[in-house]
Amino acid sequence: MGAIDVLVNAAAVQIYPGKEITEIDSREWDHVLDIGLKGIFLCSKHAVPMMRQTGRGKIVNIASIAGHRGLPGGSAYSAAKGGVVNLTRQMAVELGKYRINVNSVSPGFTPNRLTSVNQYAGRPDDAGQTLPAGVSLTTPPLGRNGEIEDYVGPVLFLASAWADYITGADIPVEGGRMAAR
Repeated sequence: MGAIDVLVNAAAVQIYPGKEITEIDSREWDHVLDIGLKGIFLCSKHAVPMMRQTGRGKIVNIASIAGHRGLPGGSAYSAAKGGVVNLTRQMAVELGKYRINVNSVSPGFTPNRLTSVNQYAGRPDDAGQTLPAGVSLTTPPLGRNGEIEDYVGPVLFLASAWADYITGADIPVEGGRMAAR
């Protein structure tokens, strides 16, 4: 197609059920970090040269509020997402001179097929792992958990001309949960 104007890096995996740091084996750790952090590095590494040729670009990385604080049983995931937040800042510093903006969005808890307590708890997932029996989370100030649609607007904003003077920023999109703790 000739050019890459926008790159959205949105991939992650978690270990279910969650494991404390002493329980994770190195293959699980590597798997989570390879997808959640190294994947951003590799996609960006290959997209940036094309953006540099056009003299502009937008990169939006999907982090998580887990990258801002601990998550019980989620040390690999939290480490990967914390790495995404800081890699975003580092890339912003390095790529600003090429007019490439790099920002991230940190979603809050979003029920899905792996985290839906009522529908999937105790059942094996596609890989045969048993899903968690429950997720202990408080309701955020906005009164509900996030939905995929809640993250579209912030990503589109960061990819637009309206965000031309924003780089190295992380936007928490989590219903106010971080403000309440």
